[in-house]
Amino acid sequence: MRTSILVGLAALCAASVARADDTKPPQISDVKAAAKGGQVLVEARITDETGVLSAVCHHRAPGGKAEASPMTKSDLDDTFRVSFPGGPESEYWIEASDLLGNGPATWGSSSKAYAVGGKAAPGKAVASAEPPAPKEEPKRERRTPCAGQDACPGQGVGAARDRVQPAGGPPRGR
Repeated sequence: MRTSILVGLAALCAASVARADDTKPPQISDVKAAAKGGQVLVEARITDETGVLSAVCHHRAPGGKAEASPMTKSDLDDTFRVSFPGGPESEYWIEASDLLGNGPATWGSSSKAYAVGGKAAPGKAVASAEPPAPKEEPKRERRTPCAGQDACPGQGVGAARDRVQPAGGPPRGR
C-alpha cells in the first residue's frame, strides 16, 4: 500500500516537472475560413506540449461589434472548429491558451483581422489569409583570412587571391 502511494507521488512530481518546462503559448496554423449559406466556418490546427485549454474565435461584421465564440476540438486530431452567422465580408481572429496559462497565442488581432472572403471592407485594413512568406537572405561571398592578398604564408603567390568563394560553393582553384 505504501509502495503504491510513493509510486503515485513520484509520477505526479515527474509530471509537474515536465509541465514546468512548457513556457510557450500554443501554435496556431493551417487556418481556413469559408462562408456558405449565411454561415462562416473557421478551422485551425492548434497544438501545444501540455495541451490547449481554450481556443476562441473573435468575429464581427465590417464595422460591427466583435463577438467571441469558443472553438471545439476534433476528437481525431488537433483541429479546432467554430461556425457563426456571417458572410465573406466577416472578419475574424483567433486566440488560444494552454493548460499552464501560456498565451494567448494569436492569429490576427482586432486591428488586423482576417476577412473570410479575403477582401477588406471599404476603408479598413484586413490581414491577408496567408502568413507572410519568409524572407530570403542575400547570398554573400565568404573570404578566408588571406583573401585579397597576393600571398598567404606557406603558399605561393596568388593563392590567397583565389580563396574568395561564393557562399555555399567550393573554393575556386587556378
